[in-house]
Amino acid sequence: MDPESFDAILIDGSSTRQSRDQLAPEAPLHIAVNGVSYLTTMRTPDGYDEELARGLMFTEGIVTNSDANPEFARIDDPETHFAARLNVTVAPSLLAKPVANSRNQLSSSSCGICGTRDPAELELFGAPLVIADASVVQPPALVNMMREMSSRQTLFKSTGGTHGASAFSASGEHLVTHEDIGRHNAVDKVIGTLLKNGHLQDAAVLTVSSRVSYEIVTKAYRAGIPVMAAVSAPSSMAVQTAATFGITLVAFCRETRMTVYSHPGRINQNGGEE
Repeated sequence: MDPESFDAILIDGSSTRQSRDQLAPEAPLHIAVNGVSYLTTMRTPDGYDEELARGLMFTEGIVTNSDANPEFARIDDPETHFAARLNVTVAPSLLAKPVANSRNQLSSSSCGICGTRDPAELELFGAPLVIADASVVQPPALVNMMREMSSRQTLFKSTGGTHGASAFSASGEHLVTHEDIGRHNAVDKVIGTLLKNGHLQDAAVLTVSSRVSYEIVTKAYRAGIPVMAAVSAPSSMAVQTAATFGITLVAFCRETRMTVYSHPGRINQNGGEE
C-alpha cells in the first residue's frame, strides 16, 4: 500500500527546513468471531486483514485446524475506506477454545499478547518440533533469506516504520512476505497467508526484521515452523521457549554473521562463509 504524507520540520544542527515525510499507515481493526467480540488490533491496513485474522486465530489457539475455511465480512470506515470491522464466521465445532473474554478490548501494534486476561493462556503444550536431517539449513541460505525479505519490504524502504516477516521452504524457496507496523501482525499475516494457500506444511524457516519476543516464538511453534531467524536480538524468554519447544532460534543475522541460541543442529555450521 502507499504511505501517507505529512508536513514536518527537519532540524539539523542549527538549521531547520520544511519537510514532507512519508509515514506507515496505522488504523484499528475490530475482529469478531461468530458474532462475539474478540479484539481490536492496531495494524497496517494493506488489504491483508483476512490473512491477519486467520493467522491470529490460529497462533492463539482459537481455530487450530489448518483446513478450516472461515468466512469473512468486512465493514469499512466511511472516512478512511479502510476495513474497520471484520466479522469472522467459523463452524463452532472448529473453535478450540471460547472467544469471549479471551482478550481485553485493545491490542496494540507493539504487543501481540497485550490484553490477554489470564496468564495461564500464555502457556504452550505439546511435543518439541522435529525436522528431518535432510532439512538442515546452510548459513549462506539464511543470509539469502534475510536479503530476500529485506528486498520485499517496500513500505519500510519508503517510511522506515514497518516490520517484515517472511516464510521459506527448507530448500530456500520464498513462500510469502508481509509488512506491518506490528511485528506480531506481520508474522500473523504470513501464517494466515500460508493457511489460506495451503502451504503451511511447506514452511521451514520464518524470518523477521525485528527483535524476537516470546510471542513470536510461540507463533512459530503453533505453526510448526522449526527455524526462526531475526535481524535483531531475542529476549531471554524467547530463547528459553525456543529451547523448550524445539525451535532453532537464530538472531543478529546481519550480512554473514549470526548467533544461534537454541537447537543448533539444524544449522550446518560447516556450511557457512568464512
